[in-house]
Amino acid sequence: MPIIPLGKRSEYIECRECKGTFVTGILENNNSGKGDSLAIYETAIMHSMVLIMLADGKIDDKEKKQVHKIINKFTRNKLSLNQLDDYIRKVQTENEDVSTYLKKIGTTLNEHGKEIIIKCALSVSASDGEIDESELKVIDKMAKSMEMSSSHLKGILSGIDDIINEQKAQIKEMERDKEDHSRFMPK
Repeated sequence: MPIIPLGKRSEYIECRECKGTFVTGILENNNSGKGDSLAIYETAIMHSMVLIMLADGKIDDKEKKQVHKIINKFTRNKLSLNQLDDYIRKVQTENEDVSTYLKKIGTTLNEHGKEIIIKCALSVSASDGEIDESELKVIDKMAKSMEMSSSHLKGILSGIDDIINEQKAQIKEMERDKEDHSRFMPK
């Protein structure tokens, strides 16, 4: 009986330029790179960020805006808020938790893709200006589902204060913008 897990590994193609991982069928794409072929990690980012947002059972507007921002930053296909709403409904009907989803696709992600997913999840979690213990437990579960080493996760988490401070600054900026615009609103 083997001591190490010998689960089936998926095959993927890794782009040297963007570090994206793609299913091997991408090589047979006759559209010269055009079309709906998302890197595996791009799809994983979209799906797992929506699942993180839905984890507590409610859709917070700050989290939704952060998810939208992350998806449009890390994927080549830009989503409108309406498209994000449609995708959220799709994910809700699938009724699958984030670790189950990541366990299925984790073997197709390289370390770079796994790290991006964890960093994005931390960013969504910090969108209210703090990351609580339950959110960290979900992120730990995500890392384990993708078979990320504990030392790699610890390295990412060592930068958690920077992520929280960045989110707090964004919240303050949004509040300032809201105040600036409120003077133009009728009383």
